Amino acid sequence: MLTPQASNTKRVLKITIFLELIAILSAIIRAIVLDRNPQRYFGEGGYITWISFIQLVIIAIIAFLIFRLRLQAHQASGMGNQARRYLLWIIMAGGFVFLACDEILQFHEKLDFWIHDVLKLQETGLTDRIDALIVLIYLCCGVIFLYYQRRELRTFKPALPLFVVGFALALVMVVLDSLTDRGDIIALVLQDSDQVKIWKTWLDTLEESLKIFAEGIFIVACYRCWEIAKQQLESKKYRQMLNLAAEEESAKE
Repeated sequence: MLTPQASNTKRVLKITIFLELIAILSAIIRAIVLDRNPQRYFGEGGYITWISFIQLVIIAIIAFLIFRLRLQAHQASGMGNQARRYLLWIIMAGGFVFLACDEILQFHEKLDFWIHDVLKLQETGLTDRIDALIVLIYLCCGVIFLYYQRRELRTFKPALPLFVVGFALALVMVVLDSLTDRGDIIALVLQDSDQVKIWKTWLDTLEESLKIFAEGIFIVACYRCWEIAKQQLESKKYRQMLNLAAEEESAKE
């Protein structure tokens, strides 16, 4: 039987995936009905990009709220203010704010162009995938950071499978991005240039969809962590209240 917190997480997961499906399918259907390129909606500046931005901001907000709850719980335990391990959440919040800004301002694409200019690189099938490499570096930094903060994450074991799924979807997205960046790899399989363009367009759409779903899973994972942090704070406050009541009774005697 699911705990109330697990039931809430499951409900949030269903709602999140449902809303994401509506957003993605509406963009695809609109593109098909109006005979437009799906990248009009899924590409940079399209409304799917703004949905991604909003989701990243939501993750950052939840991470910040977890940091506050963890800090309050630490102080309620009477262990002082040495709570460096809780910095995981404030750093995570900052990281997702950066990713949200990157989504709109395209930092990694601009860095790609800058590297080409500074190093005088000729644009080839390999160098044109530098932006995908930068995103992969983002992802690896996230995994390494969480590994070094594993002591804090042990408190949130029920949420760990969700983080794993989120990172797995993000990794598939990066691989798909690198495979479809120029369409040259697709051209090795398909000889017809029109078919190559069509497949590249729809694989790009799938890549952006995976990004949306990965962010949704991270939202749910952070929500689960928030529930756990909130429950622990309430438990510590309750124990603190019982201790105070016991002390008052002893004083009366």
